[in-house]
Amino acid sequence: PETDDDALQIVTVHGSKGLEFPITILSGMTTKAQGKKNGVSVLWNETGQPEVKLRSGVATAEHTARADIEEEMDGHEKLRLLYVAATRARDHLIVSGHHKASKKTEDTYAGRLATFATEHPELSRRFESSDRPTESARVPPQAEQSAPVSEPAGDAMAARARWIAERRALLAPHDTPAAYSATAIARAVDNSVPDTDTDDVAAESDSGPTIVRKKGRAGSAIGSAVHATLEVIDFDDPVDLDALVARQCDLHAIPDAVDTVTALVRSALASDALDLARRHSSFRELYVAAPLGDVMIEGYFDLLVQAPAVLVIIDWKTDSASSPKEIDAKLAAYELQGATYAVALEESTGIDVIDCRFVFCKARGAVERSVADLAGAKQRVRDAVTVGLVLGDTAQSNDGDQVGHGAPGPASTATTSQPSLFSD
Repeated sequence: PETDDDALQIVTVHGSKGLEFPITILSGMTTKAQGKKNGVSVLWNETGQPEVKLRSGVATAEHTARADIEEEMDGHEKLRLLYVAATRARDHLIVSGHHKASKKTEDTYAGRLATFATEHPELSRRFESSDRPTESARVPPQAEQSAPVSEPAGDAMAARARWIAERRALLAPHDTPAAYSATAIARAVDNSVPDTDTDDVAAESDSGPTIVRKKGRAGSAIGSAVHATLEVIDFDDPVDLDALVARQCDLHAIPDAVDTVTALVRSALASDALDLARRHSSFRELYVAAPLGDVMIEGYFDLLVQAPAVLVIIDWKTDSASSPKEIDAKLAAYELQGATYAVALEESTGIDVIDCRFVFCKARGAVERSVADLAGAKQRVRDAVTVGLVLGDTAQSNDGDQVGHGAPGPASTATTSQPSLFSD
């Protein structure tokens, strides 16, 4: 808390130096002022040479003598810290003097302070709890040994049921996530939308063996390396392509996939989508969040192009789809996700999103697809939110997003054609 707050502050002894508090409570009173340290020890003698102890009986010649000096100095330092801690109180200092009975009461902080309080009763006051039983009220020894009276089983079960109900009521307001990903919204609009991030990178004839995807936002180690490279590479002059790919492959533990990642990145760089980004303002790895009805949408997409008065979303894909039929099937799964991002962008910026372009990166060249009826897909998302999404029980998708399973939303009620910035 702020220093001027009327609140409890928890600080270390070092952190309390120079400060003063009306009431100070000391903890850690069982700390021993002195004590030998176990394990490996390295100390430096007066000439600056190390004295080492590996274990008991295995040490350099001067380590023991040096350790005794260090132990004594450490004891003095701990006493100085005790003094600092005990002098932070302006009005009241509260400490626990509880310690084991010992001839060396000074071994612990509590023992030292308890001894001081006993020797100087005029400087301290013992705290007596009003709940402490008197001698006459103490339980007889034979009663202490008798079996405790147990609660009837029926009452215990009823009490447990009440506790469960109270706990559920307390947790209920927090069961709904604060925000949903585009994937969750898409699957709530249409629960037939499959999990789109669990495929393998396709093994093309010149790209080596299939590499199994790892879980993560980009879907796989190869996909992650491709996304990471495209996030930082210079679109206009990618002279450091090889170095960036090699670095990302090392970071993702796939050094043998350099050629594959390089080919996929080159296909993205040669795409019409990236050419559009070169000709207009663009923003990479962009976060978007916007309220949509009673639902908050948030997420990231790979690239946003801002053309005059319009926006275009571009998303890199590195999954296994290779034939036109497979790519079209993938696009059907992606289009509601892209439409949700488009709706969130329009809500947050007030600018029309006229295209959502998916670039399927392939070693032989990128395959590009736009959502055929983006206006209709956006309308489906808006209509579903208007009538209330059935998000159901949320779970984690493979890309770490919140996913809901519910009923499909209504079909689009109205669509309008929008111009495209692409020739296809």
